[in-house]
Amino acid sequence: MTNLHDQYTALTQAGFVSLPNRTLIRMNGVDRQTFLHSFCTADVKAMEPGQATEAFVLNDKGKILGHVILLALNDTLLLSGAGKQAATIIEHLDKYIIRDDVQLEDASETHSQTFICGSDSTTGLDDFLTNPFALNQVQLLSIDGTEVIAAQVEVAGFGTLLVIETSNQDALTQKLVDSNIAECSEEALLIVRIENQTPWFGNDIDDRNLPQELQRDEKAISFNKGCYLGQETVARIDAIGHVNHWLVGLKFSEPNNAAIDGELSVGEKQVGRVTSVSPTPDGNGTIGLGFVRRMHAKEGAVLTMTDGTATVIKKI
Repeated sequence: MTNLHDQYTALTQAGFVSLPNRTLIRMNGVDRQTFLHSFCTADVKAMEPGQATEAFVLNDKGKILGHVILLALNDTLLLSGAGKQAATIIEHLDKYIIRDDVQLEDASETHSQTFICGSDSTTGLDDFLTNPFALNQVQLLSIDGTEVIAAQVEVAGFGTLLVIETSNQDALTQKLVDSNIAECSEEALLIVRIENQTPWFGNDIDDRNLPQELQRDEKAISFNKGCYLGQETVARIDAIGHVNHWLVGLKFSEPNNAAIDGELSVGEKQVGRVTSVSPTPDGNGTIGLGFVRRMHAKEGAVLTMTDGTATVIKKI
């Protein structure tokens, strides 16, 4: 399937995308959850096997070092995230392992990740699911005798993330195609991701950002879990009530006026920057994500660019 519009349509119905550049960290050891609990924004101690949650890994200043989805299994904890985060996160966490029974492994190359989404996407998996899927739930599936970790999580909007040994990826791809789930490109998934305003580390998030700037407090931050590295900054922002910038969706007036890191202004004052850009589903326009100063990050606000304008749009 080569047409971008057709691929986008498939991803709204039943489509999948292989994500070869996605991060995967395996955390083993009996202390894995209590340890990670002290170094991320999620309530990891409360997680039971079969649960998933989103989390930010912060430095001591409360800035974001990593943005991951945690998948809790019986004997391990997986950290899945966009981009090449593994080396940074492992180096950061390894500094704090002293007497803890915790082992960190970069599994990004040994395991492949595939994302399935669309209104009918789980239909093709019905033969393999042990139970109906719920949001932020993890299941171990057997697909033609091969173990697959499946999680209903938000990668580009909500869908099913599959984790499998890389040596079995081709067989999984064929099985999905045989189940009438269409193979699509990352370019098509970018449109879906921007429509759902799901940020990716390395694209929309880096170590300049504070977690509350992503507007994902309910999904990724526990304000009742107690102390963790960077918690003082997060708590101070919560007490103040706001950050200066928010990540928002954008619709551009001209198809060619949007560029990554493009400036967004009101009058002569810069008030934001663009972080992700894609064509609209019909190919006749351009949408994106960007950080905008809070007072201008309201639906319908019109921001100027070097050529044309950008309008803040509501999350779909």
